Amino acid sequence: MIQVQVTNTNGQINAPAHVTATITSDHLVQNVEWLCNKPVNYSVSQDQKTINFTPSADGEYVFTCTVWNTNNERASAVGKITVGSGTIPTPTPTPTPTPVPTPTCPPGTHWNGTQCVPDIIPTGVLWDSNVNGKWNDGVKRTLTTKEGGQKPDDKSIFVAASGNPKLVIDGDGTAHLVSGSGGCDNISVRMRSRHQGECNNVSLDPTKRFGGHGWSIDPKGGIDFKTEDYHNVHTNAHTFNAGITVGTAWHHVTQTCKGNTSTYTIDGKKVGEVTTKNYGDDSLLPKNSYIWFRINNSGGHGRIYIMAINVDAALDYDFKLEPATNSIALKNVKLNAL
Repeated sequence: MIQVQVTNTNGQINAPAHVTATITSDHLVQNVEWLCNKPVNYSVSQDQKTINFTPSADGEYVFTCTVWNTNNERASAVGKITVGSGTIPTPTPTPTPTPVPTPTCPPGTHWNGTQCVPDIIPTGVLWDSNVNGKWNDGVKRTLTTKEGGQKPDDKSIFVAASGNPKLVIDGDGTAHLVSGSGGCDNISVRMRSRHQGECNNVSLDPTKRFGGHGWSIDPKGGIDFKTEDYHNVHTNAHTFNAGITVGTAWHHVTQTCKGNTSTYTIDGKKVGEVTTKNYGDDSLLPKNSYIWFRINNSGGHGRIYIMAINVDAALDYDFKLEPATNSIALKNVKLNAL
């Protein structure tokens, strides 16, 4: 059984207001989604239970919280933020300006509101676990939130997801992504991702919320590919088999995204190649995109996000499964532009 209750509150113009969901479930909560009855900007707390909203006008703002659990049960509830009388005053009509068409720019450029300017896409080494991540600096540390500024292409790392994840950095070049319970069901890795922020911001149009292209591999060598069109909506699924058992030994993987093709190679053997399509507005990718690594198990999942813009790129990394500690080990992670 799964139940959800959402608070109601009164608010004031230009003052932060909050509504909070109380969720009870007999099974692990798998996903939480918020929607508002008005096209307004709001943010969701990291645990996905609280809406943060600063109203700019009187009105009744209805937020719907929908939750799912691993038993495929679903529940919804609404909470209201009432500002003023709850009635939005009718504005004085203003003349509709004549829209100015956006000029078409040559390939490799885009319109910045004034002129066509070059698309700046990073080249060379885009991220290195020992150079940018400093995993081999001799400093042992554990990340539970973020390390760095979490800005586009600032090379920082942050940790998120439902299994209370943490990244344990040994200081010798190896890091361990620990999360959930029940061992390791698989490791999944995504490129061209905009999953965190834009992708799961339900107030944005889906064309602005592309989630990226990802590969996963399980202990039996089963390999899956899928594209996340936007948050939790996946298409273009493909299945392959590596022909090996993935245990606690180190394996080397190369994943690529170049143009409309993505490939997966493990221990020197090319296993999969897929024709891809970036959903929606792919001009956003050079402005902000990143990669993530994720461990999946019965106790939830955990991800690390690496803030490195990538469009055409190859991702090399060594990994091994650590089921006894509900973790995966990573080293020699390097993202190169193609």
